[in-house]
This record gives sequence, C-alpha cells and structure tokens, in this order.
Amino acid sequence: MANLLRTERLILRDTNLTDAEYVLELLNTEEYIRYIGNRGVTTLKQAEEYIKTKSLAQLEEMGFGNFTVLLGEKRIGNCGVFIRDGMEHPDLGFAFLPQYQNRGYGFEASLSVLDFVRNNTKIKILQAITLPTNLPSVCLLNKLGFKYIRKFFLPGDPEELLLLELRLDQKTQVR
Repeated sequence: MANLLRTERLILRDTNLTDAEYVLELLNTEEYIRYIGNRGVTTLKQAEEYIKTKSLAQLEEMGFGNFTVLLGEKRIGNCGVFIRDGMEHPDLGFAFLPQYQNRGYGFEASLSVLDFVRNNTKIKILQAITLPTNLPSVCLLNKLGFKYIRKFFLPGDPEELLLLELRLDQKTQVR
C-alpha cells in the first residue's frame, strides 16, 4: 500500500522511480554534498538504482521510508524515516532543493512524517543526525522537539555528527 500524506501546502508520497531525475538533481546540489555527503550519483541510471536500493528496498521491508515532497506538481524535497547502520533507532532525515529552503517546508513536511510515524508504526524513539555546522537543520530539529544526545560517528564516516532524539511516546512541545 502506498503512503500519501497531505499538509496545508504539501503532498508527501513514497519516493519511486519516476523521481529519478529529481533525485539526481537533489543529490548533486552543493548543500546536499556539503551537509549530507556525495553519494556518487551522477547519471539517471545511477539515480534509479539509488532509489531501488535505498528508498524502495526499505519501503518494501519496513512499510515506510523516504517521501518525496511536492509543492503542487513540483518535487521540492525529501523527508522520511530511515534505518541506518550504526544507529540504535530509526532516523528522521530531510533535504530540500536550495530554492525551497528556509520557507517552512522542512518543518511542515517533518511534522507530517512525525504524525505518520506516531500513528502507523511502533517506533517509540526517533533519532536524527546532522553536521554541527548545518545550523538550519539543527534549528529545525530543535523546533521539532528533538534533544541533543551526544556527538558521534557513523560507521565508516570520518565526520563527527550530532545525534538528537525525540521520544514519540511522550507529548513534546513543538516550538
């Protein structure tokens, strides 16, 4: 069954192969490479393979994963919950094309994903990771109610990250 979420301004739907051109664009933006990492996806075929192995595989296994965020018909970002090696709990992640950043779309999409997780999964703790230098993401995660836990490293990643956490079984105050 496909997941579809709606907010006042946005539609969030499971990422699929029709998103390959958009995924190729997103993964190669300067901000994505700087703050999330270079995924080595430089062709449409590689973008399709990335979607198959990352988004579709987790969706099939877990029933949730990456949502493509749409503003009308335009793909503007991604927001979802990911299972990552080296993390004790699932991870909330988001990324938006540069021209759609700092407009509240990340907050709106993330709130929708958090509601989805609370109402459709058994996840009690959601984590998030970000580079300490990615201040917009740190601020967004704090606004969503995530609390700083510690600095840490993902396996095989040389960059020190911030680990934040949100307990879904408790009422949190969104700021």
